[in-house]
Formats: sequence, structure tokens, C-alpha cells
Amino acid sequence: MLENLKALEDTNIIQIRHELADYTAAQFLEASEEIVIQNEGKETEKESKAISILLKIGAALISGANKLFETGNTYAAAALVRQLVEVEYLAWAFEDDKQEAEKWIDSEKEERMRFFTPAKLREAA
Repeated sequence: MLENLKALEDTNIIQIRHELADYTAAQFLEASEEIVIQNEGKETEKESKAISILLKIGAALISGANKLFETGNTYAAAALVRQLVEVEYLAWAFEDDKQEAEKWIDSEKEERMRFFTPAKLREAA
């Protein structure tokens, strides 16, 4: 157990984690753009647009959390990681029911607050 804790202070491992976060954020953005290009004008356009938006949000959250972790602002970074978990719940909802993605992309703020809250998404997951 104590050996695992050493990884928290190992500067080489810390640097690798930061590089992985940067890489992941960049890959999410690239995938987001590619999804839009590949699905333009297709029947699945709304679903792919919703997934593309989730990827962009995920990229921003990962990048932001990584920068906050790098500067030692762990509380704020953890808050962004929690938001990333909520994005994951939305992705699961979209995977389970493709119409959920269309509902989400077409919804107004009030509808999203009523039907796509973290609690409802966790419950569905």
C-alpha cells in the first residue's frame, strides 16, 4: 500500500500523468472534430453532434483540471473531475438510448435541468 502512495510524490510519474491528461484532451478534441466531419448531413447528425459536444466538454474539463492540479489547486481540480464524471454519465445515457442524445441536443435549459441532472443520470446508470 505504501508503495502506491510513493507514486503520488514521484515527479516522473506526476509528469507522465500531466502529459497523459494533455494528450487525452487533445485526442478528445480531435475526435470531436472528426465526428462532425464524418456525420455531416447524415441521419445520425444530432446524435453525433451531441457526442461531439460531450467530447469538447470533456477535453475542456480534463485540460482545466490538469492545469489546476499542476498549480496545486487540488480542490478546484477535483471539482472539474466531478464534472467530468457527469459527462461520463451523459455518454452512458447516450449509449444506452440513442434518442437520449437527440433529446439532449434539442432540449432547452429547463428540460436539461429536469431530465439530465446528475442524480437522474446516476439513477439511470
